[in-house]
Amino acid sequence: MLRLLIIDNDQNLLYGLDAFFKREKFEVMIASNGESALEIIQTNPPDLIISAVMIPSPNGYDIKKILNQNTSYQDIPFIILTTRSSLLDILNGIVRYQIDDFITKPFDPTDLLIQVKLLLLCSKAKMLHPSIQKTSQDGLLFQHLSKALEMINEIYRIQNSHLTAKQIQASATALYVDFLQSKDIQVDLDEHLLKVRDHLLDQELVDFRNQTLKLNKFYSPFESEVDCNLMQLFFYHFMIAGLNDGEYLSDFQIKKMNAKNFFSCLSILNTALEMANHESSQHRLRLANLIHQYSRHIKYEKFDLEQLYLGAFFHDLGMINVPRDNYQKMGKLSQEEFAEIKEHPLYASELLSKIDYLKPIIPIPLYHHERWNGSGYPYGLREEAIPIEARIFSILDSWVSMTSPRIFRSAFGWEDVAVYFEKESGISFQKDLLESFTENLLAGILE
Repeated sequence: MLRLLIIDNDQNLLYGLDAFFKREKFEVMIASNGESALEIIQTNPPDLIISAVMIPSPNGYDIKKILNQNTSYQDIPFIILTTRSSLLDILNGIVRYQIDDFITKPFDPTDLLIQVKLLLLCSKAKMLHPSIQKTSQDGLLFQHLSKALEMINEIYRIQNSHLTAKQIQASATALYVDFLQSKDIQVDLDEHLLKVRDHLLDQELVDFRNQTLKLNKFYSPFESEVDCNLMQLFFYHFMIAGLNDGEYLSDFQIKKMNAKNFFSCLSILNTALEMANHESSQHRLRLANLIHQYSRHIKYEKFDLEQLYLGAFFHDLGMINVPRDNYQKMGKLSQEEFAEIKEHPLYASELLSKIDYLKPIIPIPLYHHERWNGSGYPYGLREEAIPIEARIFSILDSWVSMTSPRIFRSAFGWEDVAVYFEKESGISFQKDLLESFTENLLAGILE
């Protein structure tokens, strides 16, 4: 029997979930504070943890942070229950704490049940198939990610097309067939999907420990962390639609499905960046937080702060299609190597354009290497032909890059940065934007 640990200081919710999952034949352990939860984990490690954020110390995020530091517990699937699901909360949860899923209150317990079983499914896949990669060969990651984003976008369009649940399930199944065929995997689809349904709804088949050999073929499509996340999304839609018996989905269900789609997309993109190992997630978060903070301060009315945040975080997404030897090279790049690196804004735009709701964030990834005097790339745009968010970001990116230590050099001091900015004012950077940024920096308004 699979063990769940549920952590929440809302006693009604805690005991309600306790009863619900016991009826589903799970072994359930409960805790109302972080200290008790950690004691339970040490004495009787669960197969999955569901935790609220705001609980007596340590809170839900800090529990996950503690578990991440211990190899015995860091791979336990972890779901956050929250009343806050802003973009910043979600991305910080994914990047800083490696949260596996977010469930926004209020929620349907059946929806939570499906997501619990999907996470257990992927957790078992990683144990059965050590070949599931956290890294990927140059070029292949870009291809896998491109295909995954196309499927995510198509799922999003399907669930918002006013189709019946049965039509949504049929369309999602067709996408899954496409996914399998792209990997040259031949299966009896009816048998395969029946196994999926039973695997997720019948507790006897969820007894992973006794089903390893029987289910080994089931996990064959998994090749990477990107595949794991994508298959979770597909099966989630397949199961939710299947519970509606052909009727139309409610607005509440569609909202939840859209949230799941968005979370999966961000998680897959972040996973791809981690696999490429171009720069640290903390560096990307620092840039995203900085442009969000600065743009909120200057109150430029045309800015969508969430779009700026995402654009900054994924600004170098295209580097996943650049040979690692180029961006990890210690010495000077050859002309050919630098020419390859200069293509990365175009690769980022190509990937992000595959997701309808991410198209608005493209200006920063595509134009952040353009320069005020037209000497930048990829298009050699100059002055106000460069989108303003990219003009601002290029200043912030230079600041963060110079003040961050690198393998081959220490961080620059303020005097060196000031000399560089003075030299490049009106050349690489728009003069008044650069002055505004440095004034806010020196005034302590920016961190």
